[in-house]
This record gives sequence, C-alpha cells and structure tokens, in this order.
Amino acid sequence: MRLKMNPFFVSASGKLDPSHDSENMVYVLNNKTYSRKVCNPRDLNKKPYSSNEQNIRTWFTQAYASVRTILSDPTQADEQLALYKANPGKYHSLRTWLFAKEYAKLKNA
Repeated sequence: MRLKMNPFFVSASGKLDPSHDSENMVYVLNNKTYSRKVCNPRDLNKKPYSSNEQNIRTWFTQAYASVRTILSDPTQADEQLALYKANPGKYHSLRTWLFAKEYAKLKNA
C-alpha cells in the first residue's frame, strides 16, 4: 500500500490485504478517496446469474457503450449537452444523464 500523507490524509492506493485481492480496495473517484470491502462475495458456481440479472448486465454494458460513442463525437456531445442544460433534473453530470436516458431506452425496448 502506498500512502501520501500531508497535514491531513490526502490519498491512498493499492490493496489493503494481499490475501484478499479483489475484496478490499482503495480507489480515487472525482478526487475523493474511497475504500470498499466485499463482505459476502457471490459464488457463481453455486448461484449463477439469473436471466433478469444477465439482461440488466447487458443493458448496462450497451448503455455505457452508447454514452462513450455519443461523448466521443463532438457534434453529438454538444447537442446532448444543450438538451441536458435545457432540462435540469436530478442528474449532476452529462454522463449520468445520458446513461439514464440510454438505459431507459434499452430497458423499455
């Protein structure tokens, strides 16, 4: 684990416990440091994903791919940004607004 210390705790990265690689994590998102621990990991051999869970995972992947495609094209990104600003709501960023819009399209199709 690597720590960068100032008068206040600034950041940390790496694994907390080498014996639990994916269960204990520290990560930085939007300049904030978070840690998480998976307490009861799912054993996919005993309880595989249901068809509904597989659909949700597929919709999530497709919606996120659509958002990346839209944001990579400057023309589409500008159009969507104008729509986002014209319709203020509960979403705090263009990316989350687009994701919700694309996910709803896939779910309702």
